[in-house]
Order: sequence, then C-alpha cells, then structure tokens
Amino acid sequence: VPLDHSCQASKDPLMGAHKELLDSASSVCTAAREKPGFSGVQLQRSDACSNEQELEYVRDIISNTRLIFEEIAVSTPNEIVDPILFNKLESNCSTSGSAENQKQMNAEKKLWFDCVTECINSKYSQYSKGDCRNWTRGAAVIGRTGLTEDIFKEMLGWRSMGELKVDEILDKDMSTGPGTWIDFQNEEFEAGREIEEDIFDSLIEEVVIYTFGLEI
Repeated sequence: VPLDHSCQASKDPLMGAHKELLDSASSVCTAAREKPGFSGVQLQRSDACSNEQELEYVRDIISNTRLIFEEIAVSTPNEIVDPILFNKLESNCSTSGSAENQKQMNAEKKLWFDCVTECINSKYSQYSKGDCRNWTRGAAVIGRTGLTEDIFKEMLGWRSMGELKVDEILDKDMSTGPGTWIDFQNEEFEAGREIEEDIFDSLIEEVVIYTFGLEI
C-alpha cells in the first residue's frame, strides 16, 4: 500500500546510492522538515513518487528512533520504536483534502509505521536487552549510516511474500536474525539474572535468621 506524502527529495548523497530502491518513482517529491526531532511531513496523493514518499517516512521514523533509543531501551525493553511516536509524528504533520482522503492517508501511514516497527523490533530488539555492552552495540547499529535504506529495502521485499509457500516463509525466518538460533546472549543474561536474584534472596534470608533468630 503506497504512503502518500508531499515531499521534495533532499540532495542527500545517500539517495543517489540507493536509486534501486526507488524504481517506481518517476517524479520529484518535496520533503518538508519543520524542525529536528519529531518532524512533520506534508502528504498528498501522488502515485508516481510513492516509493520516495515511503522512504522519506521511514527515514523520519528512524531518525526519531535514534533520538529516543536510550529512553526506549530502559522503559520498554521489548520495543525499540516507541508506539507513541506515530502520534507525535502525526501531531507535527499538516494535511489537506477531504476527511475521507485524510482517513485513508492516516491508515496508510499507520501501516508503514507498523511495518517499520516490526522490522526494527524483529532485527534489533535484542540490543535493548542484556547488559550494557549489548546496549552499546545496539546504539551503534541504530545510529549507523544506511540503516534507513536497509530497512526500506527489506520492507519492499515483504510485498511479494504473499506468493510464498509456508515452507519458504519458515526457511526465510529461520535463516535470518533471531531465527538462526545461534546467539543465546540474551538467554544467558536472563538465566544469570535469575541465579543472581536467588543468591541475593538466600543471603537476605541468612542475614535475617542470623540477626533475629527467625525463619522466613
């Protein structure tokens, strides 16, 4: 489903390096960045630049995810993209047209936001768990150049997944990311934390028994 949003592609060198992602885009769009942080995006229907519009919206989400990665890693360890971010982006977005068109545009943007969220959380949520070393690696990954284009390219590949058989989907999931089952760092950390809590509880119990002569 194409996302509508009126933009002028910035002359960012990254855009030139990723022209293959914009194969269906034949016209120039204009990007309206109102302010850093939670930036708003002007949207209008223009099927000719749908891929550029979608890429710009993904870039908007990623840029804000970088800004709040530390807060999200602490408050919602299972999600890197804050679900409230969609509403924050919408609050800075000016739209025009009928109520029906705005409703459709909002639905399309919500679909793309959910796709970006699913992609990021499935690939990088492990970085918001575990010890500080794991989080440091996650901050570097989320902040790296080209992340937006990589995520957008993967999302474009989802469009053809409806034609895949169940076995092909399972093979794809089991050969990438957490599905490979070769990195158990998070499980090791969780097991270690449980052991640590058991030891701590035992020590507290011994102190209470020794000090007050009581049994817990």
